[in-house]
Amino acid sequence: MESKPEWVPVWIWNEYLSERSFWADSTNDDADDMQYSALIVERFDALIRDRGCQCLWRAMDSRRGKLKENLRSYFDRKGWRPDIPIGGEAERVLSHIAEAAEGIPKHERFSAAERRESGLRIAKLANDLLTALEKIDFIEHGLPRTFNELHQRAAAHIAIELCRVNVERLSSQGVTADALEVIQEWMEVSALASLSDYPTALRAIADGGQEWAATTPPVPRVHSDGAARLYFIREMTSYFREYYNTPLREQVAALTRCIFKCEMDTPTVAKLAP
Repeated sequence: MESKPEWVPVWIWNEYLSERSFWADSTNDDADDMQYSALIVERFDALIRDRGCQCLWRAMDSRRGKLKENLRSYFDRKGWRPDIPIGGEAERVLSHIAEAAEGIPKHERFSAAERRESGLRIAKLANDLLTALEKIDFIEHGLPRTFNELHQRAAAHIAIELCRVNVERLSSQGVTADALEVIQEWMEVSALASLSDYPTALRAIADGGQEWAATTPPVPRVHSDGAARLYFIREMTSYFREYYNTPLREQVAALTRCIFKCEMDTPTVAKLAP
């Protein structure tokens, strides 16, 4: 990558290099994963090189710290540990842009009727499983011995994968060894707890199914021309509103022009993502 463009603040440039390095240096034998990593790097580079995106970097620079402040508040509401590092602000924004540019996720393609049917079925199955487990009094006496080995193996696998991927990423971002130790411990405990506390996990799935059943798709016609672009506009508007307390419509328009190679202006973004 050539030298820093003059319109990119130094701190954003440094975080971009860190995140770019993570994806560019990722080693995976799976061809699809390698292709995906290359696409992420390509998108990062395009965003940084595009002078039209300078309005985003200016907006982030003037609001530096606001995203982390709102994210920390979210962690506090969830009751998560206050010493978990949040990571780079620009890295988070770049990653979310790349993710939103991937297109409409499968679960967001479900119509309102399909969401209702699938969500209520998920809720019922979760509640049925919880009822079946309660019948063997597993809360008081634990699971039958035949369950334990498989359960422990699954929990260990999840903990190892969580730690490997996230610690690799945070190491590349220069997070200190002490902070990495805290993160690893938290991930291991979280993975083990999620598989050990079945009632909480199943109730969460049941509640999530009920809530999802009542939602509507973010894009009404998911197979229409421009559906992916509309999803991107609405997703990024929502993201900026949540973490910067403002929709940053001018910036969403600039990102849309860069990624989708199309005409887009601020009034149109306001109309499409009110």
